[in-house]
Amino acid sequence: MASKAGRFRVMASLTTCAGALFEDQVFKFDWSRSLVGVPLAGQFWDTPRGQSNFILRTKNRVLASLDSDSGKILWRHVLDDDADELLDLRTTPKLVQAVSWHRESAFLTFRAWHPTTAALKQETTAPLPPGTRVDLAFIHEDEVNALTLADSGSVTVQVLNWRHGSPVRTVTLTSGSGQPLRCIRTPDVLVCLSVSSAMLYYTPLPISPKAAFTAVALDKIGLPVGARPLALQTVPGSSGLAQIAYQRQDREESWLLKFDQGKLKGGLSLITGCEHTSDILRLEQACANAECSTFKPSVKVTKLRDFTQNVHEMSFQFSQDVGRLVQAWGACEEDERGSAIFQLVLLTSDGSLTSLTPLGNQMWTREEALASIDKVELVATGLDSGSMEDEGPFQNEATDLVQQFAKRIRHHLALIQSTISHFLELNDWRNVFSGNQDKQLDDFGIRKVILAVCDEGKIFGLDNKNGEVLWNVVYPNVVGEKSYLFIQRTAMHFGTEPMASLIFRNRYSQKFQLLTLDPLSGAILSWEDLKHPVDQAVLLHQHDDKFIRPVLVISKNQVDVVPSSAKASVIKYAEKTFIATKDPQTNDIQGQKLLVNPNGFLVLRPIWSLANPGTEVRKFVGKSTEEDVHSQGRVMADRSVLFKYVNPNLALIISEGTDAAGKLFINVYLVDMVTGRLIFSANHKRVTGPYHVVHSENWAVYTYYNEKSRRAELTSLELFEGNEQTNATVFSSVSDVISPLVERQAFILGPSHISALRDTRTEKGITTKHILMATKTGLVYDIPRQFLDPRRPNMNTPPEMREPGIPPYIPELQLPQEMIINYNQTVGVPRGIITAPTGLESTSVVFVYGLDLYCTRVAPSKGFDLLKDDFDYYVIASVLLALIMASFITKRLSQRKALKQAWK
Repeated sequence: MASKAGRFRVMASLTTCAGALFEDQVFKFDWSRSLVGVPLAGQFWDTPRGQSNFILRTKNRVLASLDSDSGKILWRHVLDDDADELLDLRTTPKLVQAVSWHRESAFLTFRAWHPTTAALKQETTAPLPPGTRVDLAFIHEDEVNALTLADSGSVTVQVLNWRHGSPVRTVTLTSGSGQPLRCIRTPDVLVCLSVSSAMLYYTPLPISPKAAFTAVALDKIGLPVGARPLALQTVPGSSGLAQIAYQRQDREESWLLKFDQGKLKGGLSLITGCEHTSDILRLEQACANAECSTFKPSVKVTKLRDFTQNVHEMSFQFSQDVGRLVQAWGACEEDERGSAIFQLVLLTSDGSLTSLTPLGNQMWTREEALASIDKVELVATGLDSGSMEDEGPFQNEATDLVQQFAKRIRHHLALIQSTISHFLELNDWRNVFSGNQDKQLDDFGIRKVILAVCDEGKIFGLDNKNGEVLWNVVYPNVVGEKSYLFIQRTAMHFGTEPMASLIFRNRYSQKFQLLTLDPLSGAILSWEDLKHPVDQAVLLHQHDDKFIRPVLVISKNQVDVVPSSAKASVIKYAEKTFIATKDPQTNDIQGQKLLVNPNGFLVLRPIWSLANPGTEVRKFVGKSTEEDVHSQGRVMADRSVLFKYVNPNLALIISEGTDAAGKLFINVYLVDMVTGRLIFSANHKRVTGPYHVVHSENWAVYTYYNEKSRRAELTSLELFEGNEQTNATVFSSVSDVISPLVERQAFILGPSHISALRDTRTEKGITTKHILMATKTGLVYDIPRQFLDPRRPNMNTPPEMREPGIPPYIPELQLPQEMIINYNQTVGVPRGIITAPTGLESTSVVFVYGLDLYCTRVAPSKGFDLLKDDFDYYVIASVLLALIMASFITKRLSQRKALKQAWK
C-alpha cells in the first residue's frame, strides 16, 4: 500500500508540473513569421555539396543566409546594439566576413562566420580615434578600408589589418568639388559622385599612400541631358561595374559604368552583372505609367557575353503590384549542352525579393518590407452574424424611400444567410464537401485584418489567423516621418464599406497626399493632394451620418476636414472639441479649442500652454477614445468603495532634459488636455530611454532605464477620488475641482531592455487588464495588472489588513516563464504591440511586430465565456434529444391513461 501511495504522489506531482501549452495547441491560435529585412548587398555561395545559398546583409542590421531554391532562412545573425551598423559583407570559400561600425563607441568590429553552420570564427575590435565618423567601410584583400566623407569633398581613408585590427596607413583623397561626395566601391575601384556638380571621381584599389582621384564629368560618359544624379549603386556579381541612379521627371533610372583595370571605359545601358562567370544579365523593366510603381510590371532579362553576344532571353510578369527594380543578383552557369542556366534574385523598391529561373518561372518570393512596419491597425472583418448592427435604413432622411426599402431587404437576407451558414458550420458539413476547412464563420469577432503600413512604401492586409497576405498596395515616393494612419469607418455598419486613410508626404513634390482605401480588400477609394502642409492630424471620436469619423488636418493657419463632406458634423461639435499640440521649436504643449470664424472656416484658439524649458518631450500619451470603463469603483477589504478618478481628457507627458552635471533626467506630468490643469508631476534623475507608456482608465505605467543602478524600472500610478463620487453620470473637466489621491510605486524589471509595452483591450472592459511587455531578447510577457498595483501592501502588513487579490510588495518584479505568451517563437527585434477586442469579452487579439511578426490571442481572466475544447456536444445533444422524446412519450402515455380512467 505504501509503494502504491508513493507512486500516486509522484504521478500527481508530475501532473501539476505540466506546461501550460499542449502539443495539439501549437500554431492553432497563433502564428509567427521570420524576416531578414530589405537587402543592401548579397552574394551567392556554393556549398561543398553543390547547393547554392544566398547570403545577404540588410537595413535591419541582419546578416543572413537563404536557401536559394526555397527562400527559407538557413541562419540569421542580428546585431544586438541599435548603434551598431553593418557596413560590408564578403564571402570566401570558407568564411562569411562582415564589418560593422558602432556609432557611439567609435570602433570597428570585424567578424567571420562559417557559411554553413553560422559558427563565429573570428571577432576583432579596432578602436578609432575619439570623434571619428565612418561613412563607408569595405574589405579589400586582407585589409579593411574605413572612409570618412567630409562636407568639403575630401575623403579620409583609414586602412586597417583584417586579422588584428591594427592601423596600416591613412590616406586623404581630395576632389576639389567643395561639395560632399557619395562613394561606393567596385571590386577594383573606389568611385565617388558629386551630386551638385555632376562630377564622378574614382581611384583604383588598393589605395596607396600616393593615391589620387581622377575626375570625369557625367555628361562626357553619356548620361542623358537634363538628368539629375541621385546616388551611386554597386553591381553585384560583376567585375568593374557601377551604376548611377538618376531622375528624369518623376521617374528614376540607372546608367551603368564599366571599369577595366581601374580605368573608366564608358557608359553602358545595363542594370546588373552575373556571379561565377563573366556573363552579364541585362534587365529592362516595362512600365505602365511614369513612376513604375503601382502596377504589375514585366521584366525582360537578356543574358549577354562580352556585352555583345545574346545567349538567352526571357520575360517575367509580376503577379502583384511592386515598385521599380532596384537591384538584382544573378548566378550564371552553362549545362553540358551549352544552354544558359542562371538564377536571378530581383529586389524592387517595395522591399520584395523574387527569385526567377531561365524560363521566367517564379521560384519564391519574400515580402521583406514587413520587417519595417511603421503604422499598424487591426480591423474587424464584420463577418460574424452577431456583429451586424441593425442601424435601420431610416436614419438617413436624405435617402430615397426605394433605396431604404432595398437596404432593409438586403439586411434581412444577409441575416438569414448568416443564420443558415451558422447552422451548417456547426458540424462543418459545407467544409467537408468542399474540402475547405479554413472558411468558417467568425461567430465571435476574432478574425481581423492586420493593416500594416511599411517604410518601404507598401501597405499590407494580413489575416490575423494565419498571417497570409490578403492584399498589398504600393504607394510610391513616400516620406514616412510624418505619416498618419486612421480607421475612419469599420465593417460593422451594414451597407457601407470600411474606410482607412493614410496621410503622407511625397518625396519629389514635398506635398502631402491622402490615400483612402478599403482595409478589407485593399481597393483604393481615392488618392488626392492635400491643400496645406500637415503639422498634425487628429481622428475625432464622433461620426457623421455616413458613419465616417472625420480627421482634422492641422497646419499653421488652417484646419481642414477629411473627408470634406463631414465638415458639417465637425462644426456641430466644434465648441466641445479641444486639441493639444506640441511646438517642435520650443517643445511647449499648447491646448487649443476648435472654433468657427465668421467666414465659416475652422480655426484653433489657444487657451493654455505648458512650458518645458531645457527639456524635450519624448512621450505624449492620452487615453483611447474607444475605451470602456466597466467599474467606477474598487471594493476594499472592509467592503467600502474607493472610487476611481476617471478623467477621459487626461494625458501623460514625459519630457527629458540634462542637469548641471550633464546627467539625464525626466519630468512626468499628468495634464488635463481641456483646461491645462496639472494633476500630478514627478521627477526621475539619472535615467534614460527608451520610454514606454500605457495609460488607461485611472492608472498609468511607464518604463525607463536607471543609469545609476544599470537596470530597467517601471513606475505604476493609480488615481482615486476617495470614498465619495462627485461626477456619477457625466464627467466635465471644466467643473472638475477634485485633487485626486495618487498612489505610486516603482518596480525593478528582470529584463533590462524593454522594446514595447501595451495593455489588453476587451469589448466591455469587464475583463481584468493585463500588461503586454516585449523585451529586446524577443520575449513577450503577459503581466497581470495586480502585479503592478501601486497599492501592494508591505511584507509586514498583517494578513487581515491586506486587500484580497493583491500580493505583498517586492521591489524585484519576478516574471515566471509561464507569463511568456510566445513560448519558443522568439520575435526578433520587437518594436511595437497592438491589441484589439473581440466579440468575446474574455479574449483579446495581440499582434507583435518588429523584425519578425507574431500574432496570438490572450484571455486575461481565462475563458469564462467559452466552453472548453473537450466539451462533449454529442452527449449533451443526445441527452436533450432523449429528454424531448421522453417528454412526448410520457405526455402520450399520460393522455391515454387519463382517457382510460375517464371511461371507467
